[in-house]
Amino acid sequence: IGVAEYDKISDSDTVLLKIETGKSEDYFVAFNRKIGPNANNKMASDMVTIIEAGKNGVEYSQSWVVDWLDEDEAYVFKKFLNDEPLTVKVSKIDIQVTPGYAEVEVFLGDARAPET
Repeated sequence: IGVAEYDKISDSDTVLLKIETGKSEDYFVAFNRKIGPNANNKMASDMVTIIEAGKNGVEYSQSWVVDWLDEDEAYVFKKFLNDEPLTVKVSKIDIQVTPGYAEVEVFLGDARAPET
């Protein structure tokens, strides 16, 4: 669920997912819903964003857009845990319902690697 529709969430909905790296820089995954206060958004509208931020995300720090993903797209952190890749994959985006949402999978391994 995007932060623009925060007033429509239920207790089981996720608005922001923090990917803890064990370092001061962590990653944050969110659905950038283009509606309401976010209606004039110009970048990554109705897409899932991956943001890198310092200071463990608990105080002000510089942040960077790592990537933005549409439905059926994935981003792979090449060497995340013990040199194993971590994948963030968007399996579905639905903006025809209220609140609009994205289904996102986060897992160890590379979703783009061919099966053997």
